[in-house]
Amino acid sequence: MTELHDHPHSGPQDESHELLRALLRLVLPYSAKFAEQQRTEAELAAQRHVCSSYAATLGSVLEQHNWTGSPAQFNPDTPPSAHVDLGHGLHLHHTVHTDDQGSTRHVLTLIAPCDSAPGCRGATFELRDQDDLIVTLADLHTRGDLAAHGSNCTS
Repeated sequence: MTELHDHPHSGPQDESHELLRALLRLVLPYSAKFAEQQRTEAELAAQRHVCSSYAATLGSVLEQHNWTGSPAQFNPDTPPSAHVDLGHGLHLHHTVHTDDQGSTRHVLTLIAPCDSAPGCRGATFELRDQDDLIVTLADLHTRGDLAAHGSNCTS
């Protein structure tokens, strides 16, 4: 739990620190429960998406327990997400973006190791559909090392 450091001054501020401590004791369990709920919902959304849009490929090999969910960050542009390690340095990342009108869009990104440049953290491929997945994986596989070479690298 987050603890407040004792303030060097005494008086009314001590009372306000106690109020904040009491409030944090009440709020933090709800925050942890909410974060866990977001993780679970992100994992479920990812699995539903791959089962419906990638049924013959990802949907046939992944299950909800393969995904690791992450709660939303304080930044409103970072919604809850889920990722799965496919092995050999390949990862999938899934999130659902909601626009100002309330429309949602699933974003599934394949992240591959990259050897194009020093400091490259990986290459990202936003997958539009199952055909994109098949072509991208086949391309990475034919290179023999499943590493990306080119402009998709992120540093």
